[in-house]
Amino acid sequence: MSQDLSYIKNILKNCEEVESPFEIKRGDVVRYITIQNGSEFFYDGGIYLNMSDNKISVKGDDGVKKAPITILNSDGDILYKTRFFVECGEKCQEKTKKEYEKIIKNQQRIIDVLIKKNKYLEYLINN
Repeated sequence: MSQDLSYIKNILKNCEEVESPFEIKRGDVVRYITIQNGSEFFYDGGIYLNMSDNKISVKGDDGVKKAPITILNSDGDILYKTRFFVECGEKCQEKTKKEYEKIIKNQQRIIDVLIKKNKYLEYLINN
């Protein structure tokens, strides 16, 4: 467990946050941020085993641990939702690369449209 931001950023470089614990597959390496005693802590987690009773089980170097998915009050209202990250290595890098390529193509398309518009306006000004 850690609160060292540089350590957390370094570890999460090769991870992707999942919106729902149902996206996690057996065998995935899971890391998570949850609350304990009123403070948020980062956990290295381990290999995902299963989910039951509002918790996920991960097997790490120091045995099996359970991480709460949500923390509820006595009325059943959600007080806190644990953030889960799945280690994905090259898969993340490939996805990020595709996202960047898509952004670049879109920006290039916008630039091309603006160039045409600019040339048309120059033509109108000169004539």
